[in-house]
Amino acid sequence: MSAAYKILGLPDGASMDEVKKTYRKLAKKWHPDSSTHPEAEVRFSQIAMAYERIQEWEREGRPEDNLAYFLLLKRKAEEYEERKKKAYEKKQEMRKRILKLRRQQDREQLRQYKYAFYLLVGFALVYVTITQSINLYEMYRISSNPAETFAVIEEQDRYTVYYVFYVGDTRYVSDARVRYSRNHNKSLNGMPIQLHDSFKVRYSKDNPEYNEIDFQSPSQETLLRYFNKTEIQLRKLYPSSFDYLSNETVHSATKCVAVKLYDVFGFDGMADLIYYNESFLENGSNNSGTYEDLVTDSRFAQCFSSCNVPIPQEIQDR
Repeated sequence: MSAAYKILGLPDGASMDEVKKTYRKLAKKWHPDSSTHPEAEVRFSQIAMAYERIQEWEREGRPEDNLAYFLLLKRKAEEYEERKKKAYEKKQEMRKRILKLRRQQDREQLRQYKYAFYLLVGFALVYVTITQSINLYEMYRISSNPAETFAVIEEQDRYTVYYVFYVGDTRYVSDARVRYSRNHNKSLNGMPIQLHDSFKVRYSKDNPEYNEIDFQSPSQETLLRYFNKTEIQLRKLYPSSFDYLSNETVHSATKCVAVKLYDVFGFDGMADLIYYNESFLENGSNNSGTYEDLVTDSRFAQCFSSCNVPIPQEIQDR
């Protein structure tokens, strides 16, 4: 079709109006009846054939244009798919880089976590080792040349008590870690600590600064306070066993049961009575659970019967 348009002197794809207008002009110019040019007949025939060819092509719907348009669309589609493919590949490459970088960061972070963990464990082990070494050395110094006396609790903070003892005229002050329950400290025997409580302390004769307080060995005054507190708790928890007694006999009865309780269960039995309604979270060593174990032990009831005191109705119902 390009040749036909070229004969008419028109650009490819020119409209039919332009074709008709140009054809009439050229036909008039080159018609053998009006032109004296020697090639007028040949030239006129070429113009007529070109015009007919374009007319036929127009009637067919310009198939070459449709093909060209189809090819153009195909090329555009291929270019789009190529761009899409490259964009996807670029995205995948970027994702791979990000994943690689993230894995590297995760490995580095894990390495740092491990390092921090091992460092923390190392510090903990060093601390424990040093603490144990100090404790062992203190125990060695105490046991190599020991002496005993009684120390008095003069001050206390949460989890810590400060005690005083004398060797001759020399005053020594030391401290010890203890348990804490609700709003007060507890000694390692389970009983609550009060100011002026007194316990045996072992120390080194060579240097009394090396010393250790023994909460399992209270003084007679402190032990008497323990018994008084236990007697009060017995009357509070088991009125069915003591309310019928006269004022003259109730004290001796509760004291007898308290002593039997101490003989059988030790300080733990006393502490279980005192902290009978506390939860395990509040008091891990003496609580409602250990109290339940205490009162369901057959020896607990025997502490009453051996003192000629009725077994509490409160525990018989369990």
